[in-house]
Amino acid sequence: MKRGRLFGGLGLRSSLEWREWSKSGERPADIPASPYDGYPDEWCGWEDWIGTNQRRARSGAGSPFAFEASILQRDASGKLVGSSHSDVEGRSATAYPSADDQMDVKIKGSPAKGESSVRSACKELLDHLKAKDEAWKDLVNVSDQGSRGEQGIDCYLEHSSGRRLAIQVTRAVSNPKYRWEIDKASNRGDSFKDSFKVSELVDQLRCSIDKKADRILPKTSRREITLVLDATDTPQVAASPVVRSFRDQYESWSRSLGFEGVWVVGRSVDLVFRLDCAEDQGERGASN
Repeated sequence: MKRGRLFGGLGLRSSLEWREWSKSGERPADIPASPYDGYPDEWCGWEDWIGTNQRRARSGAGSPFAFEASILQRDASGKLVGSSHSDVEGRSATAYPSADDQMDVKIKGSPAKGESSVRSACKELLDHLKAKDEAWKDLVNVSDQGSRGEQGIDCYLEHSSGRRLAIQVTRAVSNPKYRWEIDKASNRGDSFKDSFKVSELVDQLRCSIDKKADRILPKTSRREITLVLDATDTPQVAASPVVRSFRDQYESWSRSLGFEGVWVVGRSVDLVFRLDCAEDQGERGASN
């Protein structure tokens, strides 16, 4: 299915813009408002559906960057396996699979720091949930209220039913040497380049989750927290090959930690994955 040929001319850039247009009355009666349900066997993602599978751009307060362009790479089955992002300030982050079960990474410029990166990760998760359930409606930044609270909550995602997810954000790659190498290359005016085995990236995700779990004791305190691993500047871990391998090895372990949910969030709604259960189960669990 190449519905992008039909809808690419609309200029839509995201699933949220599709939903707004879909409710405008211009959508043909034989085209479903939720195409992933209407065409489950042919669904290849929003970029394919609205014709932006080669490149997309976004701007606005939801992103830490004034303007951003993204290229998403899919395999023959339609699964998202790699991505490249760049912004007007000259920063870019690219991660694509290579031979021998590896991810090739190229980072130009120093990653975003502080609250801008946290807000971006929270916004991507909200948009991802909204794409499946429009009743997810608001993002409340705790930092805007002057405090992160007793449990270090960064934001709340609010559902029209009254349900609220308490989000705590941590880096998907917690190794300080990684960021130091990126900053060192940036200071030289160079790009950081490296190749990582998928197994190594899986271990990095586990390490970040483990560190955060150790800081949130007792286990009962975790039940109200949704842990978000911020991969907006580490695209190599927000990729299907890494997520599939992580779930195969550590899905049960991550679920046993007791968090309400564990997610890794990249710089696109299509780069948001739940780690403590299968994707379809995770989406239903977040919506109920």
